[in-house]
Amino acid sequence: MWLVAMLWACSLAHDDTATVVEDAEPPVMTSTKVACDVDDAEWQVDVVTENWTGGGRLWLSTDGDYIEDHGLDSVEAEGDGSADRLELDLDIVADWTEASGGSSTVFNCGTAGLAGFLVVFARDGDTVADCRAFGEEPGRWMDWGVGECASTVDISAG
Repeated sequence: MWLVAMLWACSLAHDDTATVVEDAEPPVMTSTKVACDVDDAEWQVDVVTENWTGGGRLWLSTDGDYIEDHGLDSVEAEGDGSADRLELDLDIVADWTEASGGSSTVFNCGTAGLAGFLVVFARDGDTVADCRAFGEEPGRWMDWGVGECASTVDISAG
């Protein structure tokens, strides 16, 4: 009986005031910042979109053989589905075996030949809705079999 009472109480506590538009347009990046801070040994990625996303991904590589894969999570979404903000902070580690998806990278701010590929997904979490490439020769991602992106963003140094 106490379980039923708890479930009922929890259902009352849920405040679902957001209006979700089911047939919303796919997300489009309106602001994208990719920065590397030498002093803090950290990469920072901040993406603002029009419309909700299904998350995002960042791939980093210098040669297409070793490719790091990092997820971007929503940190600030408008309740009506009109906008989203995704962030990713990556600590820089010295040994590639210590790099961990979503938290650390072996690529430092001055890594020669570094290229990045950043995407945001539609709400389904699978369909690429928008992208940005950066670094040296960002078009190499097509050759490496990851994807193609005509839009680029510059890396900010900190």
